[in-house]
Amino acid sequence: MEVHHHPHVEKKNFKEYLLEGLMIFLAVTMGFIAESIRENITKHEREHHLMEMLVQDLKKDIIHLDTVHNRNEIKLEKIESLRKFVIAAIDNELTDSVYKQMYFIEKTYGNSSLPLRFVPSDRVLSQLEKTDAYNIITKQNVSDSILNYKGNNTTLIDQYQIIREYYQLKAHEIAHQVFKGSLVDNLKDSKTGKWSSMIQANKKISLLTRDKNVLEMYSSKLRDVFSFLYNYSSFLVPAQKTRAERLISLIEKEYHLENE
Repeated sequence: MEVHHHPHVEKKNFKEYLLEGLMIFLAVTMGFIAESIRENITKHEREHHLMEMLVQDLKKDIIHLDTVHNRNEIKLEKIESLRKFVIAAIDNELTDSVYKQMYFIEKTYGNSSLPLRFVPSDRVLSQLEKTDAYNIITKQNVSDSILNYKGNNTTLIDQYQIIREYYQLKAHEIAHQVFKGSLVDNLKDSKTGKWSSMIQANKKISLLTRDKNVLEMYSSKLRDVFSFLYNYSSFLVPAQKTRAERLISLIEKEYHLENE
């Protein structure tokens, strides 16, 4: 019978086992290091990209802040004019021309169009919030400034709601006691889609009431609207606009975006 002999296997010494183990350890370690480097590069690229987009959003915010502020400044002027007319009407019969101005101002600026609201660009800020991406912002001063800007946007939203849903509503409720709604037509321009108010020329223009208490209360509510709208407008420009400009400068400096 043929006898099968097992091949002779040379035993490894301790040094060879140690070398193999060391090579495996180095390979695994290098793999971890490479993966960590890759993740850091990805996070850095994402952070840089988010900051680029945030600067774009902030520049849009600045344009919108200026627009809203300027239009609300016009509203402030009109509301103050209306308040002075109301005070004058307490003890005096005003001219037809003045009454027309009062009706026009109340209908155009005292209702749904007051105040004009600032809506910040939320593309990046909401992304940072939802995905907890603040963790990838490596610069603490930038992160703090972003949170400060976002917090003030929230304050602006709250201020708008207070003016719109409380002070404006209170003034408008009393306005129903002062003005005859039937004297005003709301017209929509077929080309622009914008609404405007027109006094019906074939009707006598007068106030619904000359009651002193009603007119004084209406004047008081208009003053409240004016005061809070003034504060809101001032919070837009220069306050929030300045924060946006400073945040842009900080991001451009920290992420070297000035020349990009």
